[in-house]
Amino acid sequence: MNELQLFLTIFELLVIYVVILAVIKTKYKKLNFDFAIVAGVVVVAFFIELGYLWGGSTDYALQIAYYHIGGSWFPIPYGVLWTWLNPLWWTDVPYKIFLSGVVVGVGVLEAWLVKRRKFPLSVMLVHQAQNIVWFLVSGYQHITTTVFQALSFYNPLFMIGWVFQEFPIGNPAGWSCDFGTPTLFYQLNGGTWQLCGPGDLVLGRLLWHVMEMAWVIVPLTYWTIKGWRWYRAK
Repeated sequence: MNELQLFLTIFELLVIYVVILAVIKTKYKKLNFDFAIVAGVVVVAFFIELGYLWGGSTDYALQIAYYHIGGSWFPIPYGVLWTWLNPLWWTDVPYKIFLSGVVVGVGVLEAWLVKRRKFPLSVMLVHQAQNIVWFLVSGYQHITTTVFQALSFYNPLFMIGWVFQEFPIGNPAGWSCDFGTPTLFYQLNGGTWQLCGPGDLVLGRLLWHVMEMAWVIVPLTYWTIKGWRWYRAK
């Protein structure tokens, strides 16, 4: 079954689910029809998300650096907090098991916050979609950073967690990797890839950084608008 067939099957199941809910609604008037539909969509999104998580490959650059260039001395371009929140990042299956727990755990937390009207449902859905994109492009290392960016819609202080992960704070070697001379090149699938240096921003992962910055700009805009409305209402 290819991906198109899979999505068509999922769509058919969702349609059947909605029809069943509509039938039940005719008999049980107290059924929250809208909530039930959203719950069904969220559950399906989680299954798709976990499917892509296990069907994809973790970051080749980090794995190659760890196993073939020099092991644990490799200057990871992230902060110490990232290493704490991403144990076994150099592995495949163990790291995927850990991230599965992160995805489910954070999803449950966000759903609880949505139920309490403390977190926008739209942000929760977009966050799950972003995770799927990360898995599709082997950006597994961005799962924990995006968690803090998403939760900043609940409390803007969570953005600090993103800063301490994304920038090599507490990791001096990471600064030279992020902003130093382009170095640590490796061969993969017939091409030459760069592990360290600012050139990587343009050469390889510009779209990744655009998505990351969107998760910075949108929360800041969200809280700016809320703050302005609060100020005007005084």
